Amino acid sequence: MALKILLTVAMALILSLESTAAILPQSPGSSGTVDVRFPVPKYYQQYATQDGNPVPTTGRLFLLLP
Repeated sequence: MALKILLTVAMALILSLESTAAILPQSPGSSGTVDVRFPVPKYYQQYATQDGNPVPTTGRLFLLLP
C-alpha cells in the first residue's frame, strides 16, 4: 500500500514538472538499480521545514530491481 502511494506521488511530481529531462535516470545499465532525482516544489519545501528541518531542494527515488 505504501509503495502504491509513493509511486502515485512520484508520478504526480514528475508530471507536474516543466521539463522531465532533468529527472530521467542517468544510466540504468545492468546494475539492477534506478536512481531518479527531481526538484522538490516550493509547497513541499515549506511543509518539510515546519519543524526546523533543512530545506529539501532535491527529491530522490531509488529502486532496487531483481
